[in-house]
Amino acid sequence: MRDHHRLLGISFLAALFVLAGISGARADDAAAIGYRQKVMQGNGFHAGSIGAILKGEWPHKEDAAAHAKALAANAMLITNAFKAQTGDVKTDAKPEIWKDWTK
Repeated sequence: MRDHHRLLGISFLAALFVLAGISGARADDAAAIGYRQKVMQGNGFHAGSIGAILKGEWPHKEDAAAHAKALAANAMLITNAFKAQTGDVKTDAKPEIWKDWTK
C-alpha cells in the first residue's frame, strides 16, 4: 500500500512537470486556439440559426437579418483569429490555412 501511494505521488509530480512545461510553452497557443474556436463557433451558431429559419424550423424570419449582421461582424474577426500560428499543436484547422496565408 505504501509503495502504491509513493508511485501515485511520483506519477502526480511527473505529470505536473510535464504539464508545466507544456503549459508554459503552449499558453499563447492555447489562448489563440481557444479564441479562434470561439470565433468559428459563433459563425456556426449564426449560420445554423439562419439555416433553421430557412428550413422553417423557426417561425420568426425577421431574426435572419440579425443573424446575418452578426455573421458579417464576426467575419471581421477571422483574419486576426488565424494570424497567430499555433506551431505543431493538433487542431481541426486545415493545414492549408498555414501554407499560403495571403490567400
